[in-house]
Amino acid sequence: NCVRKRPKPARIVPIMSPPATHPLGPRLLATGVATLLLSFAAPAASQTPDPTTSQITATPTSIVADGSSTSTITVTLQDSVGGPITTGGDTVVLATNLGVLSPVNDNTDGTYTATLTSSTTAGTATITGTLNGPPIIDGATVTFLPGPASRLTSTITANPTSIVANGSSTSTITVQLKDANGNDLTTGGDTVNLFTDAGSLTANPPTDNGNGTYTATLTSSTITGVATVTGTLNGPPIIDDAQVNITPGPATKLQFQQQPSTTQAGATISPAVTVRALDVNDNLATGFVGSVSIAILSNPGSGTLSGTASQPAVNGVATFGNLSINNPGNGSTSPQRRRPSSGSCSNRRRPWPARRSRRTSPSEPRTASEIRTPTSADDRDPEQPGRRHAIA
Repeated sequence: NCVRKRPKPARIVPIMSPPATHPLGPRLLATGVATLLLSFAAPAASQTPDPTTSQITATPTSIVADGSSTSTITVTLQDSVGGPITTGGDTVVLATNLGVLSPVNDNTDGTYTATLTSSTTAGTATITGTLNGPPIIDGATVTFLPGPASRLTSTITANPTSIVANGSSTSTITVQLKDANGNDLTTGGDTVNLFTDAGSLTANPPTDNGNGTYTATLTSSTITGVATVTGTLNGPPIIDDAQVNITPGPATKLQFQQQPSTTQAGATISPAVTVRALDVNDNLATGFVGSVSIAILSNPGSGTLSGTASQPAVNGVATFGNLSINNPGNGSTSPQRRRPSSGSCSNRRRPWPARRSRRTSPSEPRTASEIRTPTSADDRDPEQPGRRHAIA
């Protein structure tokens, strides 16, 4: 008996062969097993740019704020899956909030470029764009940096601008370096020196704070006036300067400015008596506005002081314009030069020497003054004693 075997079925297997351009194309290979060879071509890339994936870049990312430095802005178009666009023809528009952008150039390879020129103001330029109308999600920034320090625009300031003339009050002097366009420098490293014509600087050269500022401390003198602080930058002088008023302290004592003068009894003392208030260092206390009173200190003639004996001080000075004393004094007399008598020189009396003041200088402070009130007899005879009232 013959038994017939069933033949095995042919098996078809897909195989990626060389490209579809193979001269045989899809084919069957008879190797005991039938094989079907198939070829597939890769799908063509989409050439539709997408504003959500396209990119904006800047090279370099920082330039000097001098009105001429530039950075190149590049827009690279991509499709929705991030694939590059290799052709041109799209409409790309760029904008910036600082500096100036040139027109956009289509490089016909999917990239577009423009030139950003800096302004003269330091800051950060933000570049945005649109692609065929809709905004591009990506953006770029370029920092405009200040240029080198300039002595013509850098500033010197004082805080506070007024201190007390007590030898210890202080003011902080600050130098802010700026470039030629007035932009504040943000880094240190320059050589700055400061000078003053009143008071003293406790830090010179000043402290470099590493941020474009330099500081020193001005300490007051004990004499009122105005301190002018000047400086130099890397050698040459800084054009700017700072002024600090060194003012008097509070009033601690009084001094006659215009002494009471020789006046007839009952007549108004002229010129007007003035009294000034002084601080502890003998500076005129211009801030004193209190009342100053005047009275007879020594009164041997029982005179009465008339007029307004209490006056408010104006800028530290009180003026008494209508004072008078009704009676001549009967107190001690000052030596007088005697009138020579007739006859020979041997018969003449030696005159009294002129009396000298015990004050070392006319400006030495006084707390009292004397008013000589001559009578008619004083006027007739120089040997008649003069009479005084002491006024405090």
